[in-house]
Amino acid sequence: MKNVQVSFVIPVYNAEEFLPKCINSILNQSYKDVEIICVNDGSNDRSLKVIEDFAAKNDNIKVINQENKGIAAARNKGIQSASGKYVWFVDADDWIKEGSLIQIYEKAEKDNLDIVCFNVANYDNKTGDILENQFFPPNYFPMDWERAVYTYKNYKNMFWGNFSVVNKLYNREFLQKNNMKFIENLKFEDHPFHLKTFLLAEKIGVINESLYFYRKNTKKSFMNKIESDKRIFDMFDVMTENKNILQELDKYDEFRTRYLEYMVLMFVEMFMNSTSMFIKPGFFKRMKKYFKEVESNQDDLKAIWLSKQSLVFIEVLSSNWLIFLLKYRLLSFGLKSVSYLKRFDN
Repeated sequence: MKNVQVSFVIPVYNAEEFLPKCINSILNQSYKDVEIICVNDGSNDRSLKVIEDFAAKNDNIKVINQENKGIAAARNKGIQSASGKYVWFVDADDWIKEGSLIQIYEKAEKDNLDIVCFNVANYDNKTGDILENQFFPPNYFPMDWERAVYTYKNYKNMFWGNFSVVNKLYNREFLQKNNMKFIENLKFEDHPFHLKTFLLAEKIGVINESLYFYRKNTKKSFMNKIESDKRIFDMFDVMTENKNILQELDKYDEFRTRYLEYMVLMFVEMFMNSTSMFIKPGFFKRMKKYFKEVESNQDDLKAIWLSKQSLVFIEVLSSNWLIFLLKYRLLSFGLKSVSYLKRFDN
């Protein structure tokens, strides 16, 4: 197809129920210079048949079929196959808002952006409820966020907020120049990709509107919860990769304290809210080991002692998993509480 400006990359795995809405939301956009790359990642339902039927009727849809390798590998395959000026990653059970593409594309063109960020609405598949503007905390961007072009230096705390890639349009040349790939065989693969692209981008723009619908509470979501419980230990490798990226780009000293605060909060939040009781003892043991490694580095130890998370850090090192769990539940130490997240405002 000639004159492709936007390449949509859709990893597909057992999503036959939701694929029509996803693909139609792209086909029905007013802006038409697009290609849709559907990477079937070893689905064992009718997903491949669904996307092949769409491709038979639409010459701007490409179908790539591969054995199951995971979402990161599927996205990497999509990047390799893309020909558009921009790339937008869309998950197969989600969809994009009517009229969103032209709005995002025109902003990218007007300001010659490497990345365009936009907000997301959560759609509850059980109740049909929609919650707008769910991906950015209130103070994530500067106050005049929609009227200017930014780099990472403009953000109060790029370690607390949204690490997803589905609410961003990427300049493909920017991705190629920096050899951007998702780390395969790793859960939470968005985190390192987001961190590195934000640190490298020279021009970032923002649209503070919910232009993407993220579907929650599906049968697939339930299965992902079970799988996530098994793969939640991947976050330790992700955190190490994030540190490696900061060091590789010579930015670790600049971000040391923020990174360490984020590390403590992320691990504790996962321990408190995202793991089953069967997983908690092993996760806490691994978390304590990770904290001891931080403790062994004098510069890191000094930074964490002077940070807002020093007491939490000490508590993990001095407690066992059950005491820690009970103590913070009794103290209502929920990381989802607004009062707690206000610690990131400064």
